[in-house]
Amino acid sequence: MTTKVGLIGYGTIGKRVADAVSLQKDMKVIGITGHSYDYKIEIAKMKGMISAHESQWLAQVDQYGLGRRLKERYHRGQAEKAETKAARATTKRGEMAQKLPSGGQYTTKQKKKEEKYITEEKKYREKAKKHRELEKSKKQEGRAGKLEEATKKAIKEVKKKLKKREKKEQPTEIKKGKLEKLRKVLSKAKKVKKAGKKGEVIA
Repeated sequence: MTTKVGLIGYGTIGKRVADAVSLQKDMKVIGITGHSYDYKIEIAKMKGMISAHESQWLAQVDQYGLGRRLKERYHRGQAEKAETKAARATTKRGEMAQKLPSGGQYTTKQKKKEEKYITEEKKYREKAKKHRELEKSKKQEGRAGKLEEATKKAIKEVKKKLKKREKKEQPTEIKKGKLEKLRKVLSKAKKVKKAGKKGEVIA
């Protein structure tokens, strides 16, 4: 019989309890709630834990752009965990090699153990690489978003100055050239931001 567990709060203690419970075969986290929206609740959702506040705070995540930053942090954490596990497997392989007498060979059991560590190392290295790429894509999305906003403001300013020059019948070639350059920057920023949302990294 599976014991169903619900948690109030997902802070320093709640997070550890939730992780410990989720590792048990006979226990399952069915709900996590809090007094208000918090980024920790979003992390709980990413881990597949249900939140009673989901319907209320999802709108806030989209409104304030918190989703991207939280996903970036989540992927960074997952990459670090995978890198630690890969390093652990490498260390265990090294320890096995040190214990082996000079000129000696592994037994069939030891060979299987070594193969297991090699497989684990490869698996976690690939997992870490995947999460690092996703972390990069979220960073890229954030930077492109900031550039997009700044460029839009700059375009508005240049347009205002251009109108003033046209009214005064002053030369407008420089301002038009600047406007064209800003439009190209804006187009590039939008493209990069879109790619970041899809989890793609543009060099």
